[in-house]
Amino acid sequence: VTSPRRYYDRRRTRSQDHVPSPKSPDATERTPRVPPHSTCLTAVPRLLIAGRRGARSERSFQKHFLREGKTTMETSLRFDSQTKHLKLFAKEKFSNDDNYVLTVSGSLDTKDGRVESRAYVRKKFFPEAVLSRVDMGLSYATTQDDVKYGIAGKKSFELTDDGLLTVDVKGGVTMGSKARGANFSANVELTQKIFNFQEDQDLKLRVGYDVVKQGFYGQIRENNWTFNTNFKDRWDVKYDL
Repeated sequence: VTSPRRYYDRRRTRSQDHVPSPKSPDATERTPRVPPHSTCLTAVPRLLIAGRRGARSERSFQKHFLREGKTTMETSLRFDSQTKHLKLFAKEKFSNDDNYVLTVSGSLDTKDGRVESRAYVRKKFFPEAVLSRVDMGLSYATTQDDVKYGIAGKKSFELTDDGLLTVDVKGGVTMGSKARGANFSANVELTQKIFNFQEDQDLKLRVGYDVVKQGFYGQIRENNWTFNTNFKDRWDVKYDL
């Protein structure tokens, strides 16, 4: 029978000679473990993912890593052919996990100092089996002095495997608390996205048809510049700051 003294010395010697293995929780150096959805993906450029895996990968990247509620304020300079005034425009969006979005925008006319503003709150739905997206909400603009509420939907069709060429069918209806009757909208748009058109430059070309106004319109957009026209007597240009 081992004496208590010798048993204590043996336990003490074993504890001093013990060296924790790499798998032991007491080890000072542990093998790094990469989670299945590593945040290092956030450092991958968005256009690189879109160029390799198509538009579906870009939308997936935006859905998981780019939160709409975390975007900064958008500011731009705008000029249109009708008023021929240069305006400073600003817009910011606030959203939550329930797909409620509040958009607040305003513009300052650099010629006469007139200020215009608009607030728009909506609820977004994604019934993918029927439509790509449905927006329902209300808005208020100082230029109209009326609260308008309505619903709008969009259905997208990808014509190519990479998703860069699409056809969008849009429609909606709005009604005002003061105005009588409803305003309907219906559009069909053909959009072509070109990534890396030039070095560090992306391009988007869009041609659409307004069913209500019975006229065509177009848009050319690159990184900062956007040009819109109805191919007749109206055009406007926007530069993102």
